[in-house]
Amino acid sequence: MKCLIADDEITSRFLLQNMMAEFFSCDTALNGKEAIQAFESAHQEGQPYDLICMDVIMPEIDEHQALKLIREKEQHLHLTKEKQAKVILISALIESEIVKDVLTSEQQNAYLAKPVIRQKLVDQLQIFGLI
Repeated sequence: MKCLIADDEITSRFLLQNMMAEFFSCDTALNGKEAIQAFESAHQEGQPYDLICMDVIMPEIDEHQALKLIREKEQHLHLTKEKQAKVILISALIESEIVKDVLTSEQQNAYLAKPVIRQKLVDQLQIFGLI
C-alpha cells in the first residue's frame, strides 16, 4: 500500500514516514502543489495512494485547495468513496478557526493533532481498514 505525507516541516514528515514505514510505501511532498502532482503521478502510474496525511497549513497551495483538487480528480476518475484515498489532516493548531473549518469539511476522513501519537494513528488506520 502507498501513503503520501504532505507537510512543509521536515521533522513532521520524517516522524510520520517512520511511523508509516511498517504499513506503507511512503512518498513525501513539501506543499499542496507537490501533493497534487504526486497524486496525479501515482494515478498515471497505476499505483494510487491508499492514504494521504496532509498538514493543515502549507505553502503554495493550502490544504483546503489541495484536498479539493484531489477530490475533484478522484471524481473525474469515477472513483467510488471506497476507492478514494483516505485522508488524515494533521495540525498543531488545536483550537483555531482553521481547525474548526477543517473538521466541518467533508473532504477529509480524519484529523489528528501534532505531535501525532503512534497509537492514535494506528487506531485510525484500523478504522479505515488499511491495516
